[in-house]
Amino acid sequence: MAIVVAMIMSMVVVTLGATSVSLAVHNSEQSSYDRRNVQSIHAAEAGINYYFSHIQSGGVSEFQCSVSQTLPSTPPASFDATLALYDSAGLPLPCPVTGVEPDSALIRSVGRSTGESPVRTMEAYVKLVPLPGGPFGEFAIFSDSQPQFNSNVQVYGGDSTEGNVYSNSSVLIQSNSTIYGSIEAQGSVQLANNAEVKRSVLAGSAVQLDTNARVLQHVTSAGSSVTLDSNSSVLQDARAATTVTLLGKATIDGLVLPGTPSSPPEYRPFPELAFEPGAWEEAGYEVRTFATCEEAKAFVAGISSGDHAVRITAPCDLAYTSGESVTLRGNLALIGDGSLTMNSNTGFVNDETQRNLFLLFGLGGGVPCDLSFSSNTTIGPGLKTVLYTPCRIDMRSNTMIIEGQMFGGSVEFNSNASLTYHPIGVPGFGETTYEEDVLYTREVVT
Repeated sequence: MAIVVAMIMSMVVVTLGATSVSLAVHNSEQSSYDRRNVQSIHAAEAGINYYFSHIQSGGVSEFQCSVSQTLPSTPPASFDATLALYDSAGLPLPCPVTGVEPDSALIRSVGRSTGESPVRTMEAYVKLVPLPGGPFGEFAIFSDSQPQFNSNVQVYGGDSTEGNVYSNSSVLIQSNSTIYGSIEAQGSVQLANNAEVKRSVLAGSAVQLDTNARVLQHVTSAGSSVTLDSNSSVLQDARAATTVTLLGKATIDGLVLPGTPSSPPEYRPFPELAFEPGAWEEAGYEVRTFATCEEAKAFVAGISSGDHAVRITAPCDLAYTSGESVTLRGNLALIGDGSLTMNSNTGFVNDETQRNLFLLFGLGGGVPCDLSFSSNTTIGPGLKTVLYTPCRIDMRSNTMIIEGQMFGGSVEFNSNASLTYHPIGVPGFGETTYEEDVLYTREVVT
């Protein structure tokens, strides 16, 4: 009887144990499925946001009809997105389209986490609002010479990892700074301690990652070497024309390809801007021309409504002293042959409506021509801003978040300064670009 009772009790214990294990495995699988489900919808939304940015970054002839990307997430997720264009009558247009202005677009994005399921699909329908002129380029920051990124600088990518940096020279990213995009440089690229690039690095010369620096996608040195210092990492491939060196627990998760020269980044000349009053007027701006910076400053202070393009023909310095600020009550363009100086605790703010702000200086080809922003300068939320000068853009410490793009002969970002990428078309430059009026965004069942 004792043996029979023991066997029965053992069977009960085994049954309960098997049931517990089964429940634990089921809960773990369900939790994993739920996590993949959420990640898939986020990946699908990333595809929608990619096209929101892409549509604004060029003319219709440059529209990509489909795109597939793997996101730098853990575990990895991906999206496959497509773009369909329609005319004013709602009839479909070919993609890419030439000779016809599209009226609307349907974006569909399919997001996936690891494996084939679950799959989530997002859809967005947008009206396309034409803008006469295109952006200077698809970069958050363009520096004709070597840019300086001091510690704790953040270059955000908006709704995606498109906060890209380009230089016709070398690039140095100081400690604890993050680039939410890629870096392309004709010279070398160095990431100091704890710096991070969310996408790839492509350099014409050497690439060096210091202690704890990270690149989440590829690293390529087209004509020299790749060196990773202690605890630095590359999450995908590393390719170099000469050597790939790993020191002190540095890691490369993908392929290691030394001795494989490749093409350097595409060379991009600094964009040349010519002021065309007619293009600004076509875009809805009232053009006003002033011979001195003082006259232009007084006019800007008195603007109560409407969009204005303020042209300053003298090579003077438009300066705002500490405590002064400009409130935008419409879109504003300051276009000068000289320079702009914003002293500490100055800035541009809006009237609670989203505005475009163009700070375009150095058109005269002489000096002064810098864009200077002292400590605690504010370019407020809701102001999409283009900063342009063939001379220097200098962002001092704690400059508030700017949404837009920067194009400078040289760019200097001091500690805690930041920029959020948003492409903005400049009237009179390039072909017509578009902004979106989003009619709906929804999930669809496939």
